[in-house]
Formats: sequence, C-alpha cells, structure tokens
Amino acid sequence: MAGIVTAALVLILPWFWPTLEEPARGGGGDISGPVDFIGTRYHPESHFWPLQLLESALVLALAAAAIVAAFAFLRRRHR
Repeated sequence: MAGIVTAALVLILPWFWPTLEEPARGGGGDISGPVDFIGTRYHPESHFWPLQLLESALVLALAAAAIVAAFAFLRRRHR
C-alpha cells in the first residue's frame, strides 16, 4: 500500500508544483542538493520543504479518510 501511495505522489506532484527544465547537456553535469530528475525536468533545492509539506498533507488526508472509512465499516458491521 505504501508503494502505491508513493507512486501516486510521484505521478501527481508535477501538477501541484511546477518543475524547472534544463537543456540536455553531455558529460557529467553535477547538480548539488536534493533534486528529482524525470528526463530534463527537476525540482531545485528551494522546492524541497514546500514539497515535503504538500506530500505530508496529502498522506495525512489519505490516512484520515482511511480511518473514517474503517470506523464507518465497523459501525455498520457491529449493528
């Protein structure tokens, strides 16, 4: 389940926060700091904390929805 959530976050993240584009270059281009490469698109270091907060909020909302669904299921089953 955690893998599915992680994969979903990777897929939907570009719609929530814009990526930067870098022209393709040959050789060993070194970019320091935490970056996520998908082709030539990446998130620079300045996006790290806002992305962490966004991902945390999405995971917490998903956990809250799972808890509400579990309580609703158990309440119906107990009756």
